[in-house]
Amino acid sequence: MTDAAITEAIVKEFMSVLSEHIRLDVAIVGGGPSGLVCAHYLGRRGLKTALFEKKLSPGGGLWGGGFGFPVMVLPQDIGDMLGELGIAYKRDGDFLLADTVAAGGALIQKATQHARIFNGFCCEDLIIRNGVVCGVVFCASSSVAAGLHIDPISFEAKIVVDATGHDAVLAHLASKHLKKDFVCGQGPMNATEGEDFVVERTGRLVEGLYLCGMSVNAVYGGARMGPIFGGMLKSGRKCAELILEELKK
Repeated sequence: MTDAAITEAIVKEFMSVLSEHIRLDVAIVGGGPSGLVCAHYLGRRGLKTALFEKKLSPGGGLWGGGFGFPVMVLPQDIGDMLGELGIAYKRDGDFLLADTVAAGGALIQKATQHARIFNGFCCEDLIIRNGVVCGVVFCASSSVAAGLHIDPISFEAKIVVDATGHDAVLAHLASKHLKKDFVCGQGPMNATEGEDFVVERTGRLVEGLYLCGMSVNAVYGGARMGPIFGGMLKSGRKCAELILEELKK
């Protein structure tokens, strides 16, 4: 075994996987809890799905819990879903509690069973044709961080999902290109309202582009909810269900 052989194995494998995912049923941008759940449910139903995360480690804001304490707070009514996702939890009064590191690992494992995660991919633009979002444009996150001017690569998809959280990156890009001000900005902290809002308003923003997770609240002005994650998981599942209905899979 030589050093060159190791490099060759890495390059051949990654290029093979990359080539297989240039054209997708669904491209999810953002690897937080809602994006991971969405990828799991879509991939499980047979849709060719890839999730693109700008950081090296998916999980979004999950890892830090609240204030850096790795505890995940969830509502009581989500226990069955946690079991389905392989997330261990315990009951504590009105809440369910889970370890964020264990939960993050479980969600990543579920998402990668039937979908592909590409880490280190920074979304730069959308592909829009005749007013319909039909793909995503990426640069390497390392190139962006270094300030290098390197042209991006593109992926086509029947549906694109903005799961980029508070930044609502794709919604901002759609606003710019379609000349419509979609993004209201999220409201102040209110966990109860925010948890309900994010699920209720999850869905299609424009043709070809869906919202899930905190991008929903950022676009429509919903309250932020801080370190409670039930709405994130439910939003990811609802987004997948809506996409499956649209694509009739």
